[in-house]
Amino acid sequence: MDNYQHYLKLDLSEPEGKWAIVIGGEIIITDEKNLKTELEKAKIKHSNEIPFVTKISEKLLRVI
Repeated sequence: MDNYQHYLKLDLSEPEGKWAIVIGGEIIITDEKNLKTELEKAKIKHSNEIPFVTKISEKLLRVI
């Protein structure tokens, strides 16, 4: 299953305004302040994967 498919299964009811990093089947929820650090750690851990990164917004929650 690719990173986007993992993202689609994520429960988005809680982390509004946060960022989601999905890589190697792992989902990392973080705030904007820690986004760069968490992304760098994820890239090191899953060096052969391309991360899917998106902001979880209130507008997205209304559409879904």
